[in-house]
Amino acid sequence: MNNAMSPDIIVFNKDTDKYSELIEEIKAVRMPEDAFEISAYLESLGWDDDKASSTFGARDLFELSERLLESIGACHICVSPFVEASCEVGVFGKWKKSLRSFLRGIIFAFPMAISVASMLTVRLSLWAYDGLSVEMATSIAIGTILSFMAVGGFTQVISRRGYAYIDQGYYRVARKTTLYFLFLGAIFCTLLCLVFIGINLYFSQLPFNMLVVSILYYVFLCIIWLSVTVMYLLRKEFAFTALLSFGILLVYVLFYHAGLSIIVSQIIALSVVSIVTWIVLIFYFMSGESRSEKGMDVFMQRKSVMLYTLKPYFIYGFLYFTFLFTDRIIAWSSNSIYMPYIFWFRGQYELGLDFALLILILPMGVCEVLVSDMMEKIDRAMKCGWLEDSKLTQSKSLPYYVKSLAAIFLSAVFSAVSVTAAIFLIRNYAPFGISLDIFFNSTTMFVYFVGALSYCFLSVCLANIVIQFSLSHPDSVVKNLFISLLLNFIVGFVFSRWFDYYWGITGLLAGTVLLSVLTTIDMLKIMNKTDYYIYKSV
Repeated sequence: MNNAMSPDIIVFNKDTDKYSELIEEIKAVRMPEDAFEISAYLESLGWDDDKASSTFGARDLFELSERLLESIGACHICVSPFVEASCEVGVFGKWKKSLRSFLRGIIFAFPMAISVASMLTVRLSLWAYDGLSVEMATSIAIGTILSFMAVGGFTQVISRRGYAYIDQGYYRVARKTTLYFLFLGAIFCTLLCLVFIGINLYFSQLPFNMLVVSILYYVFLCIIWLSVTVMYLLRKEFAFTALLSFGILLVYVLFYHAGLSIIVSQIIALSVVSIVTWIVLIFYFMSGESRSEKGMDVFMQRKSVMLYTLKPYFIYGFLYFTFLFTDRIIAWSSNSIYMPYIFWFRGQYELGLDFALLILILPMGVCEVLVSDMMEKIDRAMKCGWLEDSKLTQSKSLPYYVKSLAAIFLSAVFSAVSVTAAIFLIRNYAPFGISLDIFFNSTTMFVYFVGALSYCFLSVCLANIVIQFSLSHPDSVVKNLFISLLLNFIVGFVFSRWFDYYWGITGLLAGTVLLSVLTTIDMLKIMNKTDYYIYKSV
């Protein structure tokens, strides 16, 4: 204490890197309300009067706290979090952050885009080939749909829990939690596979060769979807895109040059990609753990508590992929044409939906940028104390949300127009010998245009859902998705039986429109009580 009161130390020195680091550390927690709060925080870090005096020339810890409060307030105290970023972030930094978010958003659609491009150029992908018999295409379709529905819930819970740990640098507990859910996922996928085999043996629906192909694709695709989830969790999206491209190249070599059948070529490629992906994932986890700060870790949450809190996200994952594939299941089970089995693949229907999916690339990037920016502003509002004035928060956050949602929908419409124009240009000019004549039939074009409109509304749904998940508000999402799934099924079933099988796509349109309305209504409620939902999520 004598050093703190020494008359020799009379100049406060704030022109140091340590002082700036201390300011940033305090701001990272929240905007302090007074010097007492800063003093308490500094004491928790081990600061005392002697350290404040020797480091900055302060009389005591409280003077240091007052100086820090002045410095922090000069930068942030009067800045609206919904108007501009903090004063350290320039225009270049803001654009750089937006570009990074945009690329992260569209990277989700890269595997789909690569698969479509490979189908147009070399007529195959890692799990598709336009020369397959309808029997084999049906087998692969069954395995693919089952794989998405089986792992959908686990992809959500792995992402939800894993991101929370990795963002804090807790790679060890993130790895343990991820492996735990991967283990549960493997058990669930195995049980579902056994149930599928048992049902098929009892009812004798598929012949043995079709059953074997369905199971093989189901198993390998389950492995790949789970590994993709972990890749995104570790922010290694480009790595999987590269592995997918390698897998397609391997199929191309084995099929066109080695003379193997397309099924054998794809099974070999799927197995190789699965093995290599998991080797890469192990390496990434080990690298992350080696870089994380030693001694900084937490224990894995109790499994019973973790399973209970993540239950809504698991249900959402299952319902979401069921929602996306319901129209296919309904359309492909309609017996308006030759139906040797209860489920029969329709290539023209699938082609229309594959092209419609390309529309999601641009709005997903825009969604990532705007939603990330909105959540960052809300987080800054909380730290700066804006949420204490609910009317002020509502007046700022609600218009920003409406503008963001409109921008996402308009980007989807622009994407739809661009993809449609590209399809017609390719048909007219046939660059690189690409032909799209197969696209121009009444069935494919009807499915494409209705599917394109459906995905425009889906982009709005996903934006609302991401925000509600960020605010830990999943229950209403699950309820709305379940209601929309029922409408999807009813409309698709009725129209496909009244008119023709491809009218099943109208169920997807009805479901996405309803889901966008329901999620938007919930978001307007949240924006009217932003302070309540923010503190509830914390």
